Amino acid sequence: MNTVNLVMNAVEFTVYGTPQPKGSARAFVLRNKVTGATRAIVTSANPKLKTWAETVRNVAQQQPRWYSTEAVVVTLWFGLQRPASVSAKKRPFPVVTPDLDKLVRAAMDTLTGVFFKDDAQVVSIRARKHYVEAAPYVSVAVQEFKE
Repeated sequence: MNTVNLVMNAVEFTVYGTPQPKGSARAFVLRNKVTGATRAIVTSANPKLKTWAETVRNVAQQQPRWYSTEAVVVTLWFGLQRPASVSAKKRPFPVVTPDLDKLVRAAMDTLTGVFFKDDAQVVSIRARKHYVEAAPYVSVAVQEFKE
């Protein structure tokens, strides 16, 4: 179940599933044996990223239509499942991979073009990763920046 809350010039929603980080990209060049033409291929180091990004984009596109060409603020809360082998007392916070900045990069790339034209419009990002007992998720809020 995904939740949504729309305010003037803002949108909030939650996507359930295991958040995936945007890993390092790998690039290589393919050469056509017949024509000699070359083309660059760029792949993600995380094979699960494509499916996660599609899920986030699909849920984002189902939200009430709102799009900004102005400055925006993005808030991202990542709820991660604690490994069964790690107790809450031993590790109260997810101080291991996935890195928060890579989770944010994946989310920002996915949201670009849905609620804002370019991620250069983002003037503030609030992000946090924490353990949850229930299903993992990312909670997203995007709003126009007003001083």
